[in-house]
Amino acid sequence: MSDFTYVNLILTKDVDIAKKHLEDSEVYMLNISDKWSCILTENDEREYDFGEYLQEEPFSDELLSLSEKIPIFYLSHPEDHGFGYSILHNGKVVSSFDIGYGIEEELPADNRNEGISKVFSKVNPENFKLFGYSEEVINQLKRLLKPENIPGTDDFWKDFYKELLNDTYVLSTWQAMPSIFMKILDIENVTFISWDYVDSDPESYSLIE
Repeated sequence: MSDFTYVNLILTKDVDIAKKHLEDSEVYMLNISDKWSCILTENDEREYDFGEYLQEEPFSDELLSLSEKIPIFYLSHPEDHGFGYSILHNGKVVSSFDIGYGIEEELPADNRNEGISKVFSKVNPENFKLFGYSEEVINQLKRLLKPENIPGTDDFWKDFYKELLNDTYVLSTWQAMPSIFMKILDIENVTFISWDYVDSDPESYSLIE
């Protein structure tokens, strides 16, 4: 079964702040690890196209206002289609990225480089410092999240993976970027988590009410 993950990650140390702020909202929370917990809302699956969200208001007022108190890391990973992320801070979206697999085939040849560059125009990896990541991690993300890495051959990604992470890469080309991204951030266990999965494992989630 393919993974469809749409999740708003917060630091576990900030859970009490989130619960108090969202006590009047219908959202679920899940503890993932000592570092990470998450907030799930019914509208976490968002449409994104070439650097811009298609929804007029992709994030709710509740999440944006919560981001004035704590940073929020939204992760989107519909495994067979693409992956992306946004970082919410001080009531704004300060980083965003989303890429569909095969993007270079969807763009006309005379606009391909410009279109791919636009996808990477708001990645702002330095904002991951909000979640306690080191300068080394930020630099790894900067090397990964570059338009010139798209599409990349299998050999390219194998060499990239080995050089950056000193590990062996065995997945297919289009799984490379999200796989490396999640390994850099040590969030490889953030899978099969979304509002739609709550019914299949209700005991793992707590409803804020």
